[in-house]
Amino acid sequence: MFKERIVFKKLLLYLFTVIYPNYIIISYSTSGVMKFNLQVLQSVNLYQPVINNRGVFNVVIIASVFVIPAISLYFEKIFISDKYAYYYKILQKILFGLDNIVESKRKRFLEFISNQVTKKTTEEAFLTITQPGLQMVEIFNNLKHTVGSISSHENIKLSIISCENSKLINYAFHSDDKPSVDISELNEKKSTAKQALSTKKMIFISDVDKRKKGQWFYDGNSTIKSLICFPVLCGNIVHFVVTITSKEAKAFKNSNCDIYEFILDTYCSRLLLEHYLSIIKKHHEKQEK
Repeated sequence: MFKERIVFKKLLLYLFTVIYPNYIIISYSTSGVMKFNLQVLQSVNLYQPVINNRGVFNVVIIASVFVIPAISLYFEKIFISDKYAYYYKILQKILFGLDNIVESKRKRFLEFISNQVTKKTTEEAFLTITQPGLQMVEIFNNLKHTVGSISSHENIKLSIISCENSKLINYAFHSDDKPSVDISELNEKKSTAKQALSTKKMIFISDVDKRKKGQWFYDGNSTIKSLICFPVLCGNIVHFVVTITSKEAKAFKNSNCDIYEFILDTYCSRLLLEHYLSIIKKHHEKQEK
């Protein structure tokens, strides 16, 4: 949807800065085209006011060739400046969140080095520094903060659902102490999380009452009005489904769909990394027993 709007704006700009002014110039010098224009003016009852009034005619020509293209380019410049300024703020928030995640790991590195690193084996170093559980909590909290800073609505809820064998297994993380909808219900019903898992594509619903045809939604005991479901993939396997919900309709604007996708993709790549480190660590601990 966002890309379609960008294409439409570019076509509109091209219309007012290239096609329209050139058409007016060609019309002025080509009798056949001018005749067509006169017929159009007659059909809308503007023939007399424009053609018989030289001043009005000159204003139309000047406005068409110079003024309208200039105004169009001016507004396009403002649009681009505002868009990049907004994207810059979003990138700042993402980098700040990622920096927080890295900082917690850096502190563990420093603590490890300070505690007589030479006396520890490589195996001990790995087990000490690698704390995927703590890192996943950091990722969850910073993702929630970043998403919340984009939406002006409060009470945005975020959850990360573990997946296995094409099924939703459990809530790995959740904003609330107790989720309003049980995992078994999400698996049994036509839920958005289940659809994101099966299609392996992000589902973006700005208003559940006006969702697109074919989009699944199961409210259960919740009062969700706006939601995003994002599958976290490695290859063709979905390991998690991240859900972001709000009780406010249009809390997540369609115009920001690509921004949410970029944020989720950025954080979830880190989440996937910590997930695999967790598997390696558990496998090692199992062998030790």
